[in-house]
Amino acid sequence: MASNRTSSTPVESVPLHRLKTPLKEDECHTTYKASLEKLQGNILKAFGRRFSYNLLLTFRLEKRPEAKAFIRAFADRVTSAADQLAVRQSKPCAGFFLSANGYDFLGYSVGSFEDSFAKGMRHAGPRLGDPDSNEWDENYKRTIHAMIILADDNRDQLKKLLEQLTEQVQPIAVLGTPELGQVKVDNEGKRIEHFGFRENSSQPRFFERDLAVKPTRWDDATGPQLVLARDPLADDRDACGSYLVYRKLEQDVNAFRRAAESTGKASRTTAETDRTSAERLMGRKKDGKPLVKQTKGTRSENDFDYRDDSYGEICPFASHIRKANPRGSSPMGLEQEKSHRIVRRSITYGEGTPTETGVLFMCYQARIWEQFEFMQYRWLNDPGWPKSLPGTPAAKREEVGPDPIASAPKLNKFVRLKGGEYFFAPSISFMRNA
Repeated sequence: MASNRTSSTPVESVPLHRLKTPLKEDECHTTYKASLEKLQGNILKAFGRRFSYNLLLTFRLEKRPEAKAFIRAFADRVTSAADQLAVRQSKPCAGFFLSANGYDFLGYSVGSFEDSFAKGMRHAGPRLGDPDSNEWDENYKRTIHAMIILADDNRDQLKKLLEQLTEQVQPIAVLGTPELGQVKVDNEGKRIEHFGFRENSSQPRFFERDLAVKPTRWDDATGPQLVLARDPLADDRDACGSYLVYRKLEQDVNAFRRAAESTGKASRTTAETDRTSAERLMGRKKDGKPLVKQTKGTRSENDFDYRDDSYGEICPFASHIRKANPRGSSPMGLEQEKSHRIVRRSITYGEGTPTETGVLFMCYQARIWEQFEFMQYRWLNDPGWPKSLPGTPAAKREEVGPDPIASAPKLNKFVRLKGGEYFFAPSISFMRNA
């Protein structure tokens, strides 16, 4: 992959959070070694564990010194980005996050953080179409200062780690009910969510080692600048963090299936089944493959675009993945579209019961407003997005005709927010000096 960077010296000419190209293998151990040691894991690369706990903390008013002491001590338990690259075997992982209210409690100003983060997720609720916070789960109605994520492949071991952590933190914080995430898989052992679709089919890739083949249509490769921001409260120039959007989303699987059935009946395609209607609502097949044809010999299920489906006949404009990522098919243009991407690190929760099934949605980005909020507010919630490219012949639009998918309920109608918050993943160096 072409790059004008060199890695013969450990001096960083470009800070990690401004890097526009994927990290080369040798740079991880030389040029950017210090930055990766100070950066929390699960951002540039997923923890990838089968089970996790999200634990919400509200520090006790009189316990500020003890809270700071806990953060300093917990820094040694946090998994760094460097740890993830070095460790091959499965081992427990941990992450620590602060809300704007958490920084304020600890005595830090949030004036140098992004405005959306400083105001919090409740403030964004009306434009995101969120239910009032009074309707959220009790776990999320109170002020949240911090969140800890523990993850492991061994559920029993993870539970013991949670019990030990709870015992340690209870004297200094009010704890929410831990949210247990557990990976759901299909018959082939691939990760799926409760609607039955494979997860993580489309994700930005930040390391050259994770780029399997040269793409023909769509390139997942990108630089850390998409998700990293300089930690404004850390003294060292190379200390980075990332903004984390965390939302507990309840999925109404039965309503989704009914909508797919109803859409199938209304479809102009007589051969359409409930399964294909669901796939057109989503924009992908359940096995993760795209609806549109891929270039012959393509080895990645994410290597596709919509240049051969400019009228939305195969993958509807209104489908979830086309709204969330038009792949250069909108008037905005490919490069600007790509700047609004997020990195998803979600995990499913629940065993499939009607009221306890969903996703612990988590995504990282460098700017909440320009990425998560933009995607949610400007793209997913806009019934007219994506708009066709200029010059689409009126005769062709008439020939294609209305698509039942366009008038069908969108995916967010089957998903309800139960609570959440905006967090920042502080650098490990900040934590050690809190």
